[in-house]
Amino acid sequence: MTGSQQPLALSWRDGGHFDDYFPEQSNAAAVALLRQALNAGDCSICLRGGRGTGRTHLCLAAAEAIGDGASYLSLKRPREDANALLQQQPAVDLLCLDDADLMLGDPASEKALFDLHNRIRDHRGCLIITENSDHPAQINLPDLRSRWRGATQIQLLPLSDQELASAWTRRARLRGLLPDAAVIQWMLTHRSRNFADWMQTLEQLDSAALALGRRLTLPFVREQLTSK
Repeated sequence: MTGSQQPLALSWRDGGHFDDYFPEQSNAAAVALLRQALNAGDCSICLRGGRGTGRTHLCLAAAEAIGDGASYLSLKRPREDANALLQQQPAVDLLCLDDADLMLGDPASEKALFDLHNRIRDHRGCLIITENSDHPAQINLPDLRSRWRGATQIQLLPLSDQELASAWTRRARLRGLLPDAAVIQWMLTHRSRNFADWMQTLEQLDSAALALGRRLTLPFVREQLTSK
């Protein structure tokens, strides 16, 4: 990846690859469509989904799949900085604009997005934009609205409880952790149903387990998550 902006929300053990994104049944078709669009050289893709559905993860996975001709840029930053980055971004084979919807509603930002879209298209490259479908934003610039809505729309869905437990358990195993079944049931009862929150919890439990030399048993997990 040529882009210098790397997200800090994912540790090296968790994300950035198709192999460690576990779509389960809810998002299997969406991931297949994304990979098909990339292979077909689709010039414009919009990844839509709520918090915790893996938009950033799939952006990084797509960039990794393309290789040196790809860049990743997070727009979750002050608007002035984001506008400057959009204006400076050169055309590449694949550009992933994460949280691009945060730029909508501002004339200068929408113009910068539209101009960058044109640079990528003229380069015959591909643009992936992500949008938080929990908070749909209004696009004021008609030309940008046409490009945005004309992109291949890929909707990511939240996981069911069973899928959430399965995906989280496999992520834990990638870290060398083997959570007891009672831990999963307790978390389904006491934690939010958001996968991003579960991954933050895994980060916390992993650090504590490593520091204390403990397994992810229910008493240990309850102690760590209820004593803070």
